[in-house]
Order: sequence, then C-alpha cells, then structure tokens
Amino acid sequence: YIFSILLLAQAGYRVFIHGASGHTQNRLYTEALFKELGLPISNSWQEVREQLDAHNFSYLPLRYISPKLEDMIDMRSILGLRSPVHSLSRLINPLNAPAVLQGIFHPPYSALHQDAAKLLAYTSVAVLKGEGGEIERNPDNQCTIHYSRQGITGEESWPALFPRRHVKAQDMSPEYMRSVWSGTVDDEYAEAAVVSTCALALRELDLSKSQESAMNEANTLWLSRQTGYFAKT
Repeated sequence: YIFSILLLAQAGYRVFIHGASGHTQNRLYTEALFKELGLPISNSWQEVREQLDAHNFSYLPLRYISPKLEDMIDMRSILGLRSPVHSLSRLINPLNAPAVLQGIFHPPYSALHQDAAKLLAYTSVAVLKGEGGEIERNPDNQCTIHYSRQGITGEESWPALFPRRHVKAQDMSPEYMRSVWSGTVDDEYAEAAVVSTCALALRELDLSKSQESAMNEANTLWLSRQTGYFAKT
C-alpha cells in the first residue's frame, strides 16, 4: 500500500496517512518501513504541510496527533488484545480529506466504520478488509467495499483478479520491496496488490470512474513509475 500511495502522489493527488507503531511484536510498521525506504516522516503539522507540498504525501505518527490515544494503543501488550481505541484512531480525519480509505482486519467492523463515517459527515469513506488490517487489497480475493458517500451508505464488490491464489513471497524486507519497485524482481501478486489498491483510491477520488477505468489508470501509473526512485536512498 505504500507503493500505491507513491503512485497516487505521482498522479498529483495529495495523500496523508497516520498510524501507530510498536504495540505488536514481530511486525513491520509503516513508520519503520518509511525510515528503511528513506521516505520522509513528519514530526509536526508544519512538516506535514511542507511534505505534502514537496512530495504530495506525508506520514504523521499518531503520537503527534494525540499522545493519549497512542498510550492507550500501546496498552495492547498489557491487555493482550486490541481495544476500541484502534478503531477510533482509524476514523480520525484531521485534514478533512474529501476521500478516505480505511483498512480493517475483522469484516464485522466494516459496518461500524461505515456508519461512523456517516455520523461524522465525512464526504467519502471506503472501508475494506485489508491485508494485515491495512489499506491494501488482496488481489486474489473478491474485495467488498463498504462505503459512505455524501451520507449514503452501501457496498461495492470488486472481483478477484486471478483464478488461483498466489504463493506470496516470504521475504517482505525493504530490499525486496525496492527490487519489486525497480522491476528487477517480477512479483505478479505484489504488482497486482499495488495497482488494485491504487485503483480503489482513484475510484473513491472520482466516482465517475468505472472500476475498469480506475484499474487501467492505476496500471498506467505503475508502468510509468520512476523505477530508480529508491536508488537515491
């Protein structure tokens, strides 16, 4: 999904994301991966503005939005499970973005996020069961989007892209990711995940786009990406 964000930024869309780190062992978090890939991390709202202006994307850790929420999320190691604070944090839209994508892990939570977005009067919110609960589509499966658009809620189904499931790569290191981006490694599943996740966002940003046109646009963005982007890091 990080590569999907880069494609959207490449297309001129401004993308803001936030998240928390370190509350689950043996997991690679967005903030750590940003550091490994040499991508900028904001430490203040001023830096968010500067990075959006310079790169069209910015990541701000939750501790700079609400330290108390971060403290409560960190209690997972004590409680042994997630709390409602995790769902609450995903609903935060501090810049009032007109289009919001939310990844969840447990499908029954979809309707809760959908209805909460309606109550919060967010312009357009798409909730999906993402890989690891993140905003990343699994292209091997049918994807159901639970949306709230201008106060209207509903569901939208995106078909699976492959007739059979892939055996996913075991190596999810930053080095492997760089190789996929540069094109030195051919990973059909990874590329489809990037493109289809980007397509979900493109459609949510412009509902006049069909699923097919959004997929075609996302694929064009992938093919025209700057393959040497991470060579600088």
